[in-house]
Amino acid sequence: MSTITQLTTQFDSHKSFYGKALVYTNKGYTSLHSYDTVVATISPSKKITITGDYSNTTMRHLREFVKQYYAIDFDTSLKNVRKLAAEYWKPIHAKRAKDAKERDARLNA
Repeated sequence: MSTITQLTTQFDSHKSFYGKALVYTNKGYTSLHSYDTVVATISPSKKITITGDYSNTTMRHLREFVKQYYAIDFDTSLKNVRKLAAEYWKPIHAKRAKDAKERDARLNA
């Protein structure tokens, strides 16, 4: 069963994210969507995948999501969340770039 809920502000200083940050849960996976973009996903085995480096507002959503759902004890300053995002995003980005180059090479051959 899948559910969609608004990300509430438990740790952030803002009163609300005004419906711009949604949490989707389906088959053990929990995903953060910020402004209709998938920002991060936590697998049933608690592996987090972050899909990029984003605006300050989306990074606030990501920081709140990590604190609430990933439940890891680390400094969740914006700087460190950006660092976490960069660490997880680069391998995904590099693989997508490699796949795209291989696809283009096949199409142009």
